[in-house]
Amino acid sequence: MAGNCSGFCAGSGEIVQLNVGGTRFSTSRQTLMWIPDSFFSSLLSGRISTLRDETGAIFIDRDPAAFAPILNFLRTKELDLRGVSINVLRHEAEFYGITPLVRRLLLCEELERSSCGSVLFHGYLPSPGIPSRKISCTSAPTTEVRTGQSGSEAGAQGSQWIHARY
Repeated sequence: MAGNCSGFCAGSGEIVQLNVGGTRFSTSRQTLMWIPDSFFSSLLSGRISTLRDETGAIFIDRDPAAFAPILNFLRTKELDLRGVSINVLRHEAEFYGITPLVRRLLLCEELERSSCGSVLFHGYLPSPGIPSRKISCTSAPTTEVRTGQSGSEAGAQGSQWIHARY
């Protein structure tokens, strides 16, 4: 039975019952509508007609196993890929028009294709600062010890000197 968004258009806190490929899902209208121009915003605004099952739930003839992580992404904006094919999930996310999820899945596919060794991490760790320490002995002579790099050895790394007095 085709229809429009009757009963789902008034408020954003309403519960929406979905039947995806024979599996029932319940969520809020707000969860389904946060991405503009998605399948769900079109469906719930009445721009596309709905098909309802015998209980009144909106029927969507898609894979329920792939829909569960998509609904979880809509709820939490987090992506859990355990036990799910990235390719299948991306295909379903494209169908539903969930662009932020599609982008993340494309990145995951890219990382899956590349080997770990092809990722380059570059960073700079400055040398730890070593405080100078002065020990005063009135009866012993004072000796100064200097260690570190000379100006030519320091180059771009900077001069690293330790000053100690004994």
